[in-house]
Amino acid sequence: MKNPGKYQISNQDTISTVIKRAGGYTENAYVFSSSIFKKKLIEQETILNEELYNNFIKMIAFGSTSFMDPILFSSVLQEFKNIKSYGRAVAEFDLQVIDNDPSIDMLVDDGDVINVPKFNSNVLVYGQVNKPSAVKYIEGQDVESYIKDVGGFNNLADRRSVIIIQPNGQLVSDSKGRIMLSSDSVDIYPGSLIFVPNQVVYQDSRIEFLGSIAPIFSSLALSIASLNSIN
Repeated sequence: MKNPGKYQISNQDTISTVIKRAGGYTENAYVFSSSIFKKKLIEQETILNEELYNNFIKMIAFGSTSFMDPILFSSVLQEFKNIKSYGRAVAEFDLQVIDNDPSIDMLVDDGDVINVPKFNSNVLVYGQVNKPSAVKYIEGQDVESYIKDVGGFNNLADRRSVIIIQPNGQLVSDSKGRIMLSSDSVDIYPGSLIFVPNQVVYQDSRIEFLGSIAPIFSSLALSIASLNSIN
């Protein structure tokens, strides 16, 4: 924004009114990667993560654990420790789009933080790959090619459940919350995050187990995306 800083707000203030009050966007602003971090969401995310952890422990305590690799169990618990709540909300920041449909203009609350970064020409590839890092964005390049750019999958990677988060924080997924590498409809944009979760080792209970821990990895990916946006 042209005039970043702290602003007093009213109960009627929205993202667009705050952006306009701050002078609008600069020429090098990456509007699609803009983000809003809401204080009230941090507490909600923290409670959700605690519920996920408790449900996971209950499943282990009262269910069969014969299908689970001990290394995986330790890895999942570590993922819980890595999750940090940022309170990032997915919102529209394109002022022209908002003008055309004011109903999508999100209200701003006291203590919220709006971040409008400079254009980011990289794609962040994280998780169970050999060399997690940011790689240069190439127009039209697919997910699998970006993963090859960082050395490919490691031996713990779940190749069928790769998580993709767009620069605006939107999680790209199928009807089960997963994205398949074979899909041709996934567009990767500059500033996107590709997250490869751990493989689930199983016997007969894989589907139930995967459904229980999938939100953990999604939460971790969102935390990484939020941190990347802040940086």
